Amino acid sequence: MTTLEGHGGGERFFVDVTGCALHGGRGGIPRMSRELFGALQTTLAGTAPVVPLTWEEPLGAFARLGFFHHLHFRDWIPFRKRASLAERKWRGWTRRRRALGSGDLDGAWLVLSEVFTDGRLRWLSRARESSPRMKIAAVFHDGIALTHPHWVSPQALSGFEAYAEALTRCDAVICVSRQSRDDLVAFWAARGWPAARTEVLHWPLPGIAAGDGGNADAARPEAEPRLLCVSSLEPRKNHLLWLESCERLWREGIAFRAVLVGERTTEAGGEVVAEVARLRGLGRPLEWISGADDATLRGLYRSATFTVYPSLKEGFGLPILESLAFGKACLCGNSGAVAEVAEGGGCLPVDMADAAALAEAMRRLLLSPGERERLEREARARHFLTWGEYARRFLAALMPR
Repeated sequence: MTTLEGHGGGERFFVDVTGCALHGGRGGIPRMSRELFGALQTTLAGTAPVVPLTWEEPLGAFARLGFFHHLHFRDWIPFRKRASLAERKWRGWTRRRRALGSGDLDGAWLVLSEVFTDGRLRWLSRARESSPRMKIAAVFHDGIALTHPHWVSPQALSGFEAYAEALTRCDAVICVSRQSRDDLVAFWAARGWPAARTEVLHWPLPGIAAGDGGNADAARPEAEPRLLCVSSLEPRKNHLLWLESCERLWREGIAFRAVLVGERTTEAGGEVVAEVARLRGLGRPLEWISGADDATLRGLYRSATFTVYPSLKEGFGLPILESLAFGKACLCGNSGAVAEVAEGGGCLPVDMADAAALAEAMRRLLLSPGERERLEREARARHFLTWGEYARRFLAALMPR
C-alpha cells in the first residue's frame, strides 16, 4: 500500500486537467493526463485529497471542475464550440464560484500535466507571492517545437519557448523519456536559464490496452493481412512516406490492407487525406478512420497483422506501447524516444526517412511469418508499468527521501 510516510503526511494535490475537461480529445496527452489524475486519486485514497482543476482564462485563475467539466472529463465529450447566451452567463457565474482564492494552493502540490501557452504562464511567474509554500510539478511530454521548429508555426514556437522557460520555476519536471529530458535540459542550457530538477519516468500501459488484459493474449488476425498505423495527421508523423512504401508493395502485387487511424490536426493533414483518396481511387485497399473510440481501437489492434509507427520524432510513442501490449509486432523508428519505447523487444526498428527501407521491412513481416511470430513472442514477454506502479513512482519522484 502506498502512503506519504516519509514524504510529509497531510499533503494535498491539485491536478491541472484543463485540456481534457474543456475540450475532451483522444490524443496522447489528454488521455494520459486523465489517467494520471485517476491513478493519483486511487493511490492516495484515504491518505491525501487529489483535486482536478481547470484554468479559467477570463479570471486568470485556476478553478475546481464544474458539473459539465466532470462529465466531459469523464466521458471525453467536448463542449460545443458555440454556446447560447444563457449558457455563457451561467458558466461565467459558476466559474466565479469555483475559482480558487489567493493562497488556496499554499502548502499543496500543483501538478501541471498538460502543455500550456495561455495565462498560466503569467500566473506561474507570480504564483509564489500568494502561495509561498506551494510546490509545482510538471509533466514534460516532448521538445519537438524546440528541436524541430519548422514543424510548428512561429506563434506556436514562441508560446512553447515561454512554456519551457516557465518550467524552470517548477520543483520537479517529470519527463516522459530520456530524449524529452535531454531536449529540455539542452534548451535551458542554451538560453542560460537555471535548470529545474528533472526525473525520467516512462508512461505506463495505456488504459485502452490495460483493460484488455495487457499483452497476455494476442488475438488471431484476420485472414487478409492488415497493417495498422495509429497517429494524428501532422507532418512529423510521416504518413506520406508510409503511404509511399505501401504503394511500392501494392505495385509488386503483395496483398494487404492498410488502415490509418488518426485525427486531422494541421494543414499538412490535408495532404495525407488527399493521398489516401488518390490511392483509394486507384483501387488500393486503404482505409482512414477518424474519431475512433476505445472499443473500435481495441478491435483494430486485435485484428492487425502488425503495426507501423512511421513518426520521425516523438516525446514517447504511445501507439508502440499499445501495439506491444496487444501482442502485435511494431515497425518503428530507430532513434530517439521511439527507440527507448522499442527497447526490450517486439519491434523492428527502421530508418523512417527511407521509403525503400520501410517498404523492405514491411515486406519482411508480411512474407516471413516466422520473424513476425518471433517479435510477437517478444512483445508478449515484456512487462509494462501499471498505472498504480506509475503513480507510486511519480510520487517518489516528487518527494525524494
